[in-house]
Amino acid sequence: MLKIKKIPSISEKILILLILLILLITMSFVTIKASASEWVNTSGNTTQTGDILELVSDFTTTARAEIVLDVVPGNTYTLYGKVKNSVSGLKTYIGVNNGTENIEHYRDKTSYRDIAPIHFTAQGDTIIVYGSLWKQQGDGFGSISKVTLGQPVLTLLASGETGGNGNCEGTYTFCDDFDDTSVDANKWYVLRKQWGGNNANGGVVEDNVSVSGGNLNLAGLGNYYDGSVTGINKDGSSRADGKKTGGGIATKEYLGSGIYEVRMKALPDFGAVSTIWTFHYQEYYPADQEYIDNNGTGTYWASNHEIDIEIPGRPAAAHENFSFDYLLANVWQGERENEYDANYLNSGDNADGLFHDYKFIWHTGGNGETPRVEFYRDGLYLFTETDYVPTKKGRLWLAVWFANGWAGDADFDTDTMAVDYFRFTAFNEPNDDDAPESFPCDGLIGCQ
Repeated sequence: MLKIKKIPSISEKILILLILLILLITMSFVTIKASASEWVNTSGNTTQTGDILELVSDFTTTARAEIVLDVVPGNTYTLYGKVKNSVSGLKTYIGVNNGTENIEHYRDKTSYRDIAPIHFTAQGDTIIVYGSLWKQQGDGFGSISKVTLGQPVLTLLASGETGGNGNCEGTYTFCDDFDDTSVDANKWYVLRKQWGGNNANGGVVEDNVSVSGGNLNLAGLGNYYDGSVTGINKDGSSRADGKKTGGGIATKEYLGSGIYEVRMKALPDFGAVSTIWTFHYQEYYPADQEYIDNNGTGTYWASNHEIDIEIPGRPAAAHENFSFDYLLANVWQGERENEYDANYLNSGDNADGLFHDYKFIWHTGGNGETPRVEFYRDGLYLFTETDYVPTKKGRLWLAVWFANGWAGDADFDTDTMAVDYFRFTAFNEPNDDDAPESFPCDGLIGCQ
């Protein structure tokens, strides 16, 4: 008798998938803790008390200690840890050598702060976890605590080859899947503006913004561009060429605390920066109470409330080792050095030609919520920022633009940042501040 093999139904396939997901999620929370007894001094002055490693500053020798851990070659892990310093500004690092390279993050605060989690793939059967405090930083010490190594949280959102899938089904405060043939003028302003250094680039112009195939397309014109599009200067005047010129849009609506989701494909060339950010800007002058309260200096003090995701990134603050395996995740309350925080996150390849899901969850605080910003990529948790968290509602901006030296050289002709959708779900937390901007229409075409 002929036996017919049963083909699983759709519901059976979903059940099987859910079981696999549960197994994978369960596996993802297996964690190895690095105890203090495993720290071995390799340089300078280090001491251990319980699970705390202390590294003492020295003008001639870097303080450093290591832990060697067994791992499975080819497996992906995440390194976590907390850092504090005796003096603000000292930079204490936690890092890992995965067998081929060092990957590290630092904190420079005087209370314990989580480092940005370090995601990496083991290249051999052991890794070296280390803590370090570089020499010549001044008197003081850094403390490292709660260093753990575990599997990364399971990636539930898959990257994809194409966008334009129609992703506004559901309940969202704001959503655009760019399924029309042009930018929706009821939702967005197109940008014509220059920033990033005094005329160091051609700004962003409307000629580089288009909608097709279900995507918002933002063109970036590199150093080799020789076409008809021209950029602009800081004062709005036209440049002679279109080199280092991008494009962008901004929401007409001001958005506050909530979930911000963008599915996009970053422009895959150095020099250009594919960026998602909220933005609110006010200037206060010496007679203003806000100027006085914030120890303003000069002709004005700027309240610059902003959250950024910028690609490409780099492993640390120095303008070197630019990489699409990293992104910058920044928060701002002002423009001075002690008013913002930049985070250098190892996120996975952002220039692989695929669409990826970028998300940040912004809590301004109140009703039991602490102010914080959580960053994610493809469902993978990256980092939580608790310092300099903005409270002022801002427009959401999407743009490709050209950095003044901190994203590499723009040695290409033309390429594109493509956005499949932007979605926003509001929290409306008590600390949301609906304040007016000083220049609400600056660089926004059609804004009055």
